[in-house]
Amino acid sequence: GWAPRVRAEIPLAAEQLQRYCGTYQLDTTRVRVFAADGRLRFEGNDPGFALLYQGRHVFVSAADKTVSVTFQFENDRAASFTLTRGGFESTARRME
Repeated sequence: GWAPRVRAEIPLAAEQLQRYCGTYQLDTTRVRVFAADGRLRFEGNDPGFALLYQGRHVFVSAADKTVSVTFQFENDRAASFTLTRGGFESTARRME
């Protein structure tokens, strides 16, 4: 076996966090990504959760190790993200 992957949190400055913040449409769910207490939070239909920055626009859920969020950028802010949960992927687009 492989050693378990360690999920560290790379700190981001407040202005860097703002590049990811916004409202996104994920299938039929509206998702809000916002900064609180120095990290991003993800809120949709399910209870929200904190996101831990892993580098290269990739975040993982602080609550569920099977959840990751990878943001795609246009210009200087996130335009979409891919949510990976339990091996399934869904893509969301920024609404505003």
